[in-house]
Amino acid sequence: NTQFIVHDLPLLVESGHWRKQLHHVLVVDCEREIQIQRVIARNGLSRNAVELIIQQQAPRKIRLACADSVINNSNLDLKQLETRVSQWWKMANNKLRFDPKIFCHNTQKSSIDAQEIML
Repeated sequence: NTQFIVHDLPLLVESGHWRKQLHHVLVVDCEREIQIQRVIARNGLSRNAVELIIQQQAPRKIRLACADSVINNSNLDLKQLETRVSQWWKMANNKLRFDPKIFCHNTQKSSIDAQEIML
């Protein structure tokens, strides 16, 4: 009776393998500069090292295009992010219970079509 299986896949888009196997993708996103500053603070890396890592990843626009739902994490602390994820989880769980077709992958999705959850 499992309704969700959660995968944390940092290279979801780059792998080309996982997306077609998942019914719904939630991307937690933030602006590039915020991402850089957070990685520097968390890992103690230089700005140049962080930028090199980011350059190896799929561009933000592509990651967002892969998403069925997006939580914008640009101006959230960890507690606020936890609240947003919890709110998304409740919403997604309710929709899945009533209409599983909502979570079918749309191969025609573009970055503009990604549903941004602003709760």
